[in-house]
Amino acid sequence: KLVKLLNRSGSYVLLRDVNNESHFNVPMSILDIEGLDTFIIVYKEKSIKTKLLKNTKAISIKGPYWNGIQGVKYLKILNNTNCLVIVRGISQSSIVFPIREMIRNNNKVFVFLDSGNIKTDYALDFLKDDLVIIKGNVYEDRDKIRELIQNNNIKLVFSAASDLVHA
Repeated sequence: KLVKLLNRSGSYVLLRDVNNESHFNVPMSILDIEGLDTFIIVYKEKSIKTKLLKNTKAISIKGPYWNGIQGVKYLKILNNTNCLVIVRGISQSSIVFPIREMIRNNNKVFVFLDSGNIKTDYALDFLKDDLVIIKGNVYEDRDKIRELIQNNNIKLVFSAASDLVHA
């Protein structure tokens, strides 16, 4: 039943080793679901909390939660227009469901993809839709992004990246 509830934009769960206290909970965006009993997450071992998950024998899952995206209500009402998704690194995990929603609402979707430090574009493996993919660096290609918005009449920009990118 949990997997069915996670099949929407902004879905995430809290994970931790069952032997650790609740303050070791780590929020994880749901990348995708498979069937009725499997959800897919991708994470980078960076902090003490994510490093503790690596050799875990049993994981506690708390959720579902759905407020992982601000402005999700706009995804539901936007249709027949052009959208831009800007994504960097591990934040790719949060773009699959929103892009599917944009496509379902008959929007043309441009994706500015910066693989960042992870050096892989794994989200594209889960997106079989007709997308316009532009690869670049969000820090160095700001003019390119600005031109993309102006030249394509973009009505919605969906940004998935660390706070540093949004500064």
